[in-house]
Amino acid sequence: RMAVSAIFGFLFLLLQGKLSHMGLDAAGALCVLWSAITNSAFVVLWLCCVHSDAYMLVEVALTLGVPIAVCGSACIPALNETLRMNSVIGMLALVIAAVLMQGYNRHMHRERLSAKELLLLIALPISSGLADLSQKYYIVSVESADAAVFSFYTFLLSALILGICCVLQKQQCKISNGATKKILLYTAAMAICLFANMYFKTMAAAIMSSAVLYPLLQCCSMLL
Repeated sequence: RMAVSAIFGFLFLLLQGKLSHMGLDAAGALCVLWSAITNSAFVVLWLCCVHSDAYMLVEVALTLGVPIAVCGSACIPALNETLRMNSVIGMLALVIAAVLMQGYNRHMHRERLSAKELLLLIALPISSGLADLSQKYYIVSVESADAAVFSFYTFLLSALILGICCVLQKQQCKISNGATKKILLYTAAMAICLFANMYFKTMAAAIMSSAVLYPLLQCCSMLL
């Protein structure tokens, strides 16, 4: 999926006539590496959560990534953002809501999260929040920053990272012949949405504060 997103990114740059703008300086390359690592970790952690009994809490857990992105933006001087009291109250409300939802889930299913599931649900929003922060840092602090270039290189490097992990893991995935075409269609659809999400979110990060952008996106995501 990451590789297909990278292909879409290249075609998008080609259509925009930006192939000559694909160069990265040292700061941009570090931001892309930061983004690729955190996005790769997010993909793996999300899938691990989906395969566990903690699936219903995944979207709730992701709300905890918002304070990481917002507080990180306020702590990094280059981003020049301030953390206002209403933002602090809003983030506290998100944390309380996540805790309440976890308690509700435990009450409904009469079971507690295992230590593994709890660790996954903690690591997942951390990777998500750091990924969002990398976008914000890149688009604000890097000269000649371009959302399309950033998205393309992020997906390209993420595909490379995950590909290496697959080789090191030495596991084979057996897919029936009848399911291959459907899987490819789903993968292409997800790749388009994934690229669009990163591209537009990176563009929005240039004009919107983190305290507005990331809570709004997460709430809309949960509603969808």
